[in-house]
Amino acid sequence: MNTLVALFLIVFFAGCRSTGDIKQDIKNIVTDPGSVSHQEKLDDLERQYLRGKLTYAEFQEAKKKEEEHYNKEVQEREKIIKGDDATAPMPTTP
Repeated sequence: MNTLVALFLIVFFAGCRSTGDIKQDIKNIVTDPGSVSHQEKLDDLERQYLRGKLTYAEFQEAKKKEEEHYNKEVQEREKIIKGDDATAPMPTTP
């Protein structure tokens, strides 16, 4: 009986450790690099505001500019994906 309990605890704690590792790495597995960069910039702006390096108005203005820049990038990517971009290379047929 003690062996069974010990085996259960070993398996349980091993499972908890690997689940924690997966949760930490999930950001690296299922994310868009552009989105991650955008979120890091927003987080940095928020840190600066919370440390008193930016006023609330400066924080809001910088946040708005970052949001506009990111939205523009997303729209450009969507145009390319949809094929609406005039600069996208035209497919050639053999």
